[in-house]
Amino acid sequence: MIRILKTLLIFAVIPATVMAQDLTTTQSSAERDLLDAIDRLNQQRNTIAEEKIPLARRITEKETSILTLRNEAARIQAANDARTLALEDIRNNLRDWEEENNFLVSLLDEYARKFETSLSTAEYDQYQADLNRFNTLDPSQIGEDRISVQLELIDQGFSRIRRAFNGDVFEGNVVTGDGVLNAGTVARFGPVSYFQNAAGNINGMIILEDSTIPHIFTEDSGLSNVGNLLTGEAVDIPVDVTGGKALSIESESDGLLEHIGKGGIWIIPILLFAGLSIAASILKIIEIYKIKLPQRGSVHSVLSKLTAGDKSAAQAAAADIPYPVGEMISQAVRHADGSKELIEEIMYESMLDTQPKLEKYLPLIAISAATAPLLGLLGTVTGMINTFELITLFGTGDAQSLSSGISEALITTEFGLIVAIPALIMHALLSRKVQAIMANMEKFAVVFVNGLPKSEGG
Repeated sequence: MIRILKTLLIFAVIPATVMAQDLTTTQSSAERDLLDAIDRLNQQRNTIAEEKIPLARRITEKETSILTLRNEAARIQAANDARTLALEDIRNNLRDWEEENNFLVSLLDEYARKFETSLSTAEYDQYQADLNRFNTLDPSQIGEDRISVQLELIDQGFSRIRRAFNGDVFEGNVVTGDGVLNAGTVARFGPVSYFQNAAGNINGMIILEDSTIPHIFTEDSGLSNVGNLLTGEAVDIPVDVTGGKALSIESESDGLLEHIGKGGIWIIPILLFAGLSIAASILKIIEIYKIKLPQRGSVHSVLSKLTAGDKSAAQAAAADIPYPVGEMISQAVRHADGSKELIEEIMYESMLDTQPKLEKYLPLIAISAATAPLLGLLGTVTGMINTFELITLFGTGDAQSLSSGISEALITTEFGLIVAIPALIMHALLSRKVQAIMANMEKFAVVFVNGLPKSEGG
């Protein structure tokens, strides 16, 4: 056993010695490798240190170059942006100029059209060539040719205005009142134009109407000295700045009968009611305003005679009192022997008998006041029906063809109100007057009854 242990120990010691020798050898080798690595590291560090300065210099140069390039790029970008903005401004300005040019051309076109419409037909021939050049231009083309034609028209317009201040005299053709075309001389002063034929026997003022040839609308006195005006003399001459429209309206104004005749068939009953209400009003005014109120003392005079027992004298005094109070008192005196109740009934009966007489014809006035506007409204309806029938036949382009129906509609309404308003006022005034008369009769009746002697009570 001991021998085995010794053997094992020997075998254990031998490998340990060998391993120690290997470790020493390995350590030495590792130290040498470490020293070599440290040497190489130091050499590499030296190499890096030597190369670091040039590299840093090159990096600095590159960074400087990059910064320079960035600045150059920024400058180029700024210049490019500036050029872009300038180009956009130029485009905007060009667009604004084009719009302004189009506006000016349109404005000049409008002036040319107004210039053409402002010309009197007598002077149209003077400017026909310039106007034809303008009217033949292509509206879609805007250029120097168009503007030059427009400027020529502007020059013509200014020249025309200057001539109008001093009087513009030119040759022209005018249709006279007999429908004959006459050649002669036209003198224009602002909006007013005068004409004299070549023979000098036709003078007049020119109508500025929408036709190819002007018409002379008047040859009245005061225009015979147009020839003197054309020679430059100072003369007194009529002026109508409306181009004859004012005098035409005056000459064409309807008389009363013509105005009534345009009212159609319904104007007849309106005028009938007007006549009835006027006649009734005149009769009632004469009748009612002839009635005089008695003096208060007259009734007391009758009462004093009754109190004295002189019935005949009382009857005579009652007869002197104006109608209708006198008639009422007379009837009361005839029944003075009866009771007061009977006398009151007699006087009340007299009042009831008087009231219809006073109110006679007043209902006719009231009916006229109520019916006339309704007839006017009926005429308005029929007139509008006629107007729409004419519109169906002729359309709305010809206003003159529609005037008959419109005239009927408006004139019947006009006369309906003309009849109704005075009739209504007259009825109110007369009714108020009748009520006042009836109130006075009632007052005098009360005075008479209260003044009767008590012995009369029966």
